[in-house]
Amino acid sequence: MTAPISPRPVIGDEPDRLPAYVSNGVIGLRVLAVPLRPGLAMLNGLSSIHPVLGVEYSPQAPYPLAGDLEVNGVRLSVRPECARLIEQRYDFSCGELVSRFRLELDDIVVDVEVLTLASRSHPCLMLQEVAVEVSGSCDLAMTALVATSGVPGRCVERRVGVQSGTEEVADGDLRFEPPGGMSSVGIAYSTELLGTSDAQRELADWAGNGDLATTYRLRARRGRRYRLRHVAAMVPSTQHQLADQQAVRLLSIGCEFGFDELRRCNVRCWADLWLGRVLLLGADERWQAMSDAAFFYLNSSVHASSPASTSIFGLARWNDYHYYWGHVMWDIEAFSIPPLLLSQPDAAEAMLNFRHRTAGTAARNARVNGRRGIQFPWQAGPSHGEESAPLGAKGPGYSHHVTCVVANAFADYADATGDHRFRADRAWPVVSGVADWVMSRTTCTRRGVEIADAMGVAERPRPAGNDAFTNMAAAAVLRRAGDMARALGEDPPSAWAETAARIVLDTNDESVIRDHDGYRSGEDKAATPSALAGLLMFGHPVPPEAASATRRYYLNRADEYAGSPMLSALLGVFAAHDGDRRRSATLFEEGYAKFCSDRFANVHEYRADRFPDEPVAGPFYANLSGFLLACTYGLGHLRLGPNAPSTWCQPGPIVMPQDWEGVEIERIWARGLPHHFRALHGEERSTIERFS
Repeated sequence: MTAPISPRPVIGDEPDRLPAYVSNGVIGLRVLAVPLRPGLAMLNGLSSIHPVLGVEYSPQAPYPLAGDLEVNGVRLSVRPECARLIEQRYDFSCGELVSRFRLELDDIVVDVEVLTLASRSHPCLMLQEVAVEVSGSCDLAMTALVATSGVPGRCVERRVGVQSGTEEVADGDLRFEPPGGMSSVGIAYSTELLGTSDAQRELADWAGNGDLATTYRLRARRGRRYRLRHVAAMVPSTQHQLADQQAVRLLSIGCEFGFDELRRCNVRCWADLWLGRVLLLGADERWQAMSDAAFFYLNSSVHASSPASTSIFGLARWNDYHYYWGHVMWDIEAFSIPPLLLSQPDAAEAMLNFRHRTAGTAARNARVNGRRGIQFPWQAGPSHGEESAPLGAKGPGYSHHVTCVVANAFADYADATGDHRFRADRAWPVVSGVADWVMSRTTCTRRGVEIADAMGVAERPRPAGNDAFTNMAAAAVLRRAGDMARALGEDPPSAWAETAARIVLDTNDESVIRDHDGYRSGEDKAATPSALAGLLMFGHPVPPEAASATRRYYLNRADEYAGSPMLSALLGVFAAHDGDRRRSATLFEEGYAKFCSDRFANVHEYRADRFPDEPVAGPFYANLSGFLLACTYGLGHLRLGPNAPSTWCQPGPIVMPQDWEGVEIERIWARGLPHHFRALHGEERSTIERFS
C-alpha cells in the first residue's frame, strides 16, 4: 500500500488562518505558525461553566508546549514581529507537525525547526523538540513553557523541581481550575537540552504566576545545532482527583521510554491505524488525498482512553467559534461511529462508554420530560452528560432523533464486534431503555403509530409531526431491541415489533417520503434529504418505488442543499444508488470536495461560497466522517447485523462515481478479527474476507 498523502506545506502568511490541529483524541492543540507562542489547548474530560452562557462546556486548558528564545538579551516574546514563518509541514503518516521559521535578533539570524506531536501510545503526553541554529556566536537562551496566561481560571497548585526523594522527576507541575470549579487539569513537564553540555539550567519560580518555565542559557556558536526537548503530561480531574500528581507519574513513565522511543511508538501506532485507510480505486490523487485527510482527522481526534467521547470539532476549537462549545452531540454517533467501527473499534467503544456512563442522567432527563426509559440530551456536557444547550434553544425539547441515533450506535457496536459482554452489560440497558422511551413518545392513531412535534436533521423554527428521519430511527431501535432481547434469551414485548411495523412515514401521491407532516416544497430547508439519510443509515423497509421516488425528488433539489453541513457528503451516494455515475461524481464534488481546504487539508463546516458569513471552522466531523461513511456503508451497501460479516454486504449493484473503480480497505475490524473490504463498480455486492 502506498503511503498516505499528506497536505502540501503551508508557506508564509496565507488567508484562512485556521492554525494546524495536532491531537491524539485525549489532548488537542491548535499550533500557531510560530509554535513557541501559546496556541489553544483542549483536554478531553475537562469541563467548566461558560462565562457568558452559564452552561457547562469544554474550556480551554493551559498550553503545555509553549516556549521562548532569547539572543543577546533580546527575547522573541518581546519582539514577535522578528519571526517569519518559512513553512509548516504536516506528516499524516505519523501525525507529526514540523514548523520552520527564521528570526533576526540583535543582528543574529536564528533558524528554528519545531517538531510537535501528540503521543498515541501514551495518550496523556505531548512532545515537542525545538532545534536552533545561529548565524554567529551569541548568548542564547532556550525556554520551555507551560503557559497559563490568558487562560480563564486559576492555578490551584504549582511546584518547580518536583522531587521524589533526591531525584527530580519533573521540571514542574501545576493544577489549574477553569471557572466554575467543575473540574481541574493537572500538568507536569520535563525538558532536556541536546547539543551542548555547558548550558546553565534555570527553573522559573515567579510568585503569583501560574506559568512554568525552564530556561537553558549557553554560548551558541555557528554551525552547531541545539535541540530543546519538551514533554508534557495532561490529566483531567475526572480521571484522577489529584490530577497534577498523576500527571507527574505518567510523565515519569514517558521519560523512562525517552523522547526518541515515544516518537517511534507513535509512528508504529499510526502505521497500524493506516491499515484501515479508505482507498478510492481509480480516483485521482486529489480525491485520495481528501479521503486520507478525512481518515487522519477522524482517527486523530478519538482514542480508547478518551473519557468524554468527542465533540463535533473534536478537540479543535478556535477563538472565533461561537457555538457547540465542546458538547457531545448526536452527529458523532450518526456519522463518526460507523467508520470507526471498521478502523478503530476501541475508540468507538470509549465514545459509547461515555453514553453508558451517563445513561442514568439520560433516564432522569426522560422523567423530567414526562417519558419513560432513557432520553439522551441534544447537547451533552462532558462531565455528567446533562443537557447543556444554551437557554432558549429548541433542540432539547424536539430533537428526539438524538436518542434513537445513540441507541442504534450501541446496537451497531454489538453487531460489529460480536462482543457478548458489551451486548448484555452495556448495549442492552441502553437499547431497551430507549425502546421504552420510544413507546412512551409515540401515539397510536388511525394512520398508524405517530411521533408528534419532533425536529430532525433540519433544525427549523417549529417542530412537525412524523419527521421521517426520527421515525425511521425510532423504528430501527425497536427492531434491534427485539433482536437483542432474543439474542440474550429474553422475550421482547410484542408491542415493539408492532410499533416499528406501523410507524408513519408521510408520503405524497408519487410515493415520495416527505420530510414531515405538512411538508411544503417552498419551506425553509425543504431540500434537506433527511428521508434519504434515514433510509441509508437505518435500512428502514419501504417499497422499492418509494425509495426510488424519494431519491429522485431530493436529487432534483440537491443543488439547493449542497454546501450545508452534515448530509451534503451523502449526496453522491444517493445519485450512485440511482445508477447515475456522472451525477454522483458531481455531487461528491459539490457536497464534499468544496468543503475541503488546501490549508492542512482541513474540512470545514460550511462551504465558504454558499455561507460566506459563517466562521471558518474545522475539522468538522459530521462532514469528514460522513464522507467516509458514504464511501464504505453507502457506495459499498454495508449494513451491520448479528450474523457473519460476509452477510453485511447487501445486494447492490455496486455503482461508483464517474472515474472511480471501487473502494478498498486493507484491514477492517469485524467480530474482533481483521478482514479485507472491497467494493468494485459493476459487482452485485461488496466483499468482506478474512485478512491475512
